[in-house]
Amino acid sequence: MNAEGSEHKPRASFAKSVIMPTGAGCGIGFLTMIGLAYLVLHLGYCIAWGNAIPNGSILILSSVFFLTLLSWLAKKPRPWTSVLLAIALVAPLSMIYEVKTTPRGLCSFFFHGDAPSDVTIHNGYYFQAGPDPWFWIHFSATPEEIMKVIQVHGMKKCQDDYLELERDHLMQWPRRPVWWTPQIMSNAMLFSASHPITSNQNCWGIGIWVNQATNEVYGYKL
Repeated sequence: MNAEGSEHKPRASFAKSVIMPTGAGCGIGFLTMIGLAYLVLHLGYCIAWGNAIPNGSILILSSVFFLTLLSWLAKKPRPWTSVLLAIALVAPLSMIYEVKTTPRGLCSFFFHGDAPSDVTIHNGYYFQAGPDPWFWIHFSATPEEIMKVIQVHGMKKCQDDYLELERDHLMQWPRRPVWWTPQIMSNAMLFSASHPITSNQNCWGIGIWVNQATNEVYGYKL
């Protein structure tokens, strides 16, 4: 009985010192990454949402497992110290790596250069889960500056017959931010460099919705 108990004791110790803290660290790390992501957005930066949280959580999981395993092998298990240390070091560094740009940086894409200083950026959102990012922008500018955006990208005005269809496709697009609401603008016009919209084809590419006064834009790049 003593021999049998001694055989099972190391397994229990390993579970308590490594497996359980690793699982807890993964959950705590995931919540920490979400909190950091919202903090970064609040500070005015855009992150690759599709990569930042899962990648950061995986790195934290690996770090917690490595640190707890080392301390267990050294016969000085400090599981919760390892959890806190891994999260404190990995989470901020991982989030900093995933910071891609700012809303003004997204706006500069539409101008093919720095956005003019008098352009007012209301909101910007960046999402990346693959090689090509999606982003959404809402800004105000002069009619001349908006016409420059249209000309630089070779955008064409969408026919009125397709406006509702295009808008419906965009409103149903995954990861569309809640503030991206071109439908609230009266008599909005759509200028797009994407493929023409048909009844069986989703819109994609780059485009801007412009209000009647030509001084407000809801833009997208998909």
